[in-house]
Amino acid sequence: MKRIAHPTLASLILLTVLFSFSSCRRILEDIIDEIDDRDNTEVTIVELAQESPDLSILVDALKRADLVDALNERGPFTVFAPTNKAFKDLFEQLGVSGLEEIDKDVLTNVLLYHVVNLRATRATLDNGLMLETLQGQNVTVTLDDWYIFINNIKVLDTDLEASNGIVHTIEGVLLPPTTSTPAVQLSQNDTFGEILVDAEGNTLYLFTPDVNGESACTGGCVERWPVFYAEELTVGSGLNTTDFGTITREDGSPQTTYKGWPLYFFQNDTAPGDVEGDGLGDVWFVAKDYTVFLGRQEIDGEMTDYLVNEDGLTLYLFTVDSAEQSNCTGGCLDAWPPFLIDGVTVPSLLSGDDFGTTTTEEGDITMYRHRPLYFFVNDNMNRGAINGQGVNDVWFVVPPDIESL
Repeated sequence: MKRIAHPTLASLILLTVLFSFSSCRRILEDIIDEIDDRDNTEVTIVELAQESPDLSILVDALKRADLVDALNERGPFTVFAPTNKAFKDLFEQLGVSGLEEIDKDVLTNVLLYHVVNLRATRATLDNGLMLETLQGQNVTVTLDDWYIFINNIKVLDTDLEASNGIVHTIEGVLLPPTTSTPAVQLSQNDTFGEILVDAEGNTLYLFTPDVNGESACTGGCVERWPVFYAEELTVGSGLNTTDFGTITREDGSPQTTYKGWPLYFFQNDTAPGDVEGDGLGDVWFVAKDYTVFLGRQEIDGEMTDYLVNEDGLTLYLFTVDSAEQSNCTGGCLDAWPPFLIDGVTVPSLLSGDDFGTTTTEEGDITMYRHRPLYFFVNDNMNRGAINGQGVNDVWFVVPPDIESL
C-alpha cells in the first residue's frame, strides 16, 4: 500500500506565506488600480463643466466671478452644479436677462454656496447631512425613496468624476440664506414678552406725549433718549413693514415710527436686552404691539394722561353708563362708536385685569374698570384728537387712574 507523506511544518509555513503574499499582492494591485483610475481622470471640475453643454452658463458664471483658477486647484471639491435651465429659471425669477445683470459680488457668493471642500459621493449623502460650503453657510441633504435633494433642490446626476473632485448636477440654483440682521426685530423679554429691538438687540421705546405722531422729545430729552432711524428699513419675523414710517423732526432730522409712534433708545440701557427705561416718568414704555396705550397732552390747562388705542386714537367714557352697562343707544352709538379689542396688551402702567367686555345694542364693547370705552366720530380718525372731551358734560377722556364703577 502506497503511503502518502504528511507535509512538513516548514512546507506548510512556506505555502501559507506564498498564499498570503499572493492575496495581499492582488489586493494591493486592486487598490493601486483604483487610485490610478482616479488619478488618471484628466479633467478638472471646470474642464468637466466646459465639456458639458448643459453646464455652459455655470462655466460663464465661474469666469465672471473669477473662480475658474480656484476650482482648477487640487481640491478635493464637491460641486453642486446648476444646469442651464436652472440658471434661466433664476434669471426669470430675478427679472434679469443674464449673468451680466447680476452683481459680481452677489454672484460670487452664490457660486461659493455650491462648493464643498471635500469629496462627497452619492454614497456619503445621508439624510439630514449638513455640509459647510466655501461661502461659509451650510447646505442640507435630504433623501426620499427616489431622489436626493440639496436644500430641497433635486439632484439630477451624481458622481461625475474629475481629477480634483466630484460634480453632482442639480435642477435649481442654491441661494444662500440672508445673513443680514433686520433693522428692527422682535426679541423675547422675560418681563414684557415680545418687544421691538434694533439689529443689535437694543430696546426701542415709545413716548406717550408723541400721541399726535410728532416727536415731543427735544433738546436735553434727546440726549437721554436718542432717536432711532433706519434709512433702509428691514423688519424681522412677526413684523410688517407697513406698520413703520418716517417723520421729520423739528430739527430736520429723520426718525423711524411704529404705528405712528416715534421710536427711541434709552441712554442708560448699556447692553442689548436692557429695559431700564420702561415706566420712567409714566411716559416711557418699551415698544411692542399694544392694543391699549397711553397719550399725554394738555387738556383743560393740565397735562393729562389718558387711554388711546394702538394708533393713538382717543378713547372716551360716558358718565351716564352704569357698571358694565352701556347706556349709549341709537344715534348715540353713531356718534360714539364702541371700542372693541380681541386680547388686551397694555403698557406696564396699566393692568390687563382692569379690562373686560360687555355689550351694547350694536354688539360687544371693551371696558376699563367696568366702564365701556368709545371713540368719537368728530375726532375724524386723527391720532391725538380730543374733540370729544367735555361734550355735553358727559363725555371725557379716560385717565389711567380713574376709579372703578
